[in-house]
Amino acid sequence: MAYIGLGLFAGFFAGMLGIGGGLVMVPMMTMMFAAQDGFPPGEVLHLALGTSIATILFTSLSSLHAHHQHDAVLWKVVIQITPGILFGSLLGTLFASNVPAKPAGAVFHLLCLFRCLADDS
Repeated sequence: MAYIGLGLFAGFFAGMLGIGGGLVMVPMMTMMFAAQDGFPPGEVLHLALGTSIATILFTSLSSLHAHHQHDAVLWKVVIQITPGILFGSLLGTLFASNVPAKPAGAVFHLLCLFRCLADDS
């Protein structure tokens, strides 16, 4: 039930405020995973990041469908940007798999702070 509640909370605020669901889900899932038995302590952040990224697939497809229905997708741009996104995602995944949890957590927090500061300007 806690995961359903987290999904509702993250989805509601992502839809209402435009915040990324990962901004809410990653810290919450990290705490939830750490509180449960069976999750290796050094891997909870990586598991939370991976799980959050997996959920983005479904929300992105839903959003893509809705925007496409309103002719609000520039498919030429999508085609041009996709190779870079795929390659960048692969590099980021390889890099993240070799970074210990504490430095990865610090980078995540810095990126969240940067995003919050950028949203205020």
